[in-house]
Amino acid sequence: MTKLAPFAVDLAAVLVFVAVGRRSHDEASSLAGYLGTAAPFLIGAATSWAAIAVTRPDGWLLPAATAWAVTVAVGVLLRRFAFGDGAPPSFIVVTAIVLALFIVGGRALAERLA
Repeated sequence: MTKLAPFAVDLAAVLVFVAVGRRSHDEASSLAGYLGTAAPFLIGAATSWAAIAVTRPDGWLLPAATAWAVTVAVGVLLRRFAFGDGAPPSFIVVTAIVLALFIVGGRALAERLA
């Protein structure tokens, strides 16, 4: 797998997660609304990439788990406290599950195809 593939997977995971979530809640499809919803999780993904770069874990599973955990934690905290949006427990659970499937599963698939 190329060095950029994991980052592309994470980026796609966040963007698809946001698109599906906004669509399932019948939220307006404006670019500003989409980016506003995605921003905390994109910041979370970027934070995870920094953590992975600093720690340089071996293999693909630990970096994937790190990317998932940091993206979810930072994204939910930013969404709640910096962006002023809600983060009820049900949202956190769904976010954690969906991003686990998309980030860890996406990275596993990319690793398998490489």
